[in-house]
Amino acid sequence: MTMATISPELAAYVDQLMEAELARKAAAATVEALPTRLPAGPLMRLVEGRGGLYACLCRHRRNGGLERAYSVAARQGRRTWKAADRLAIELLGLHPLEVWGSAWLEEELPA
Repeated sequence: MTMATISPELAAYVDQLMEAELARKAAAATVEALPTRLPAGPLMRLVEGRGGLYACLCRHRRNGGLERAYSVAARQGRRTWKAADRLAIELLGLHPLEVWGSAWLEEELPA
């Protein structure tokens, strides 16, 4: 059995794909590794000030995932960075910095 050789261009392309995949996985691991959580209070106050959860959901569309994420925030009192980002943007149309202020920029919050 002989091993087929591949062109240098194809080898370079495969290397690029592998590097891109490794970079994507490293970035995803960094996001998932963020252990800190943001308090739900500022988000909940803004949502209530805008007429409540269903009024905010009507801005876009009814979304069961957003409803569940918001109810988890209400029950636990905290949300992960990823969930907080999604809720701020999709429910309120605000950047998370506008919801949590400088806490959004801090690397770690007190537990």
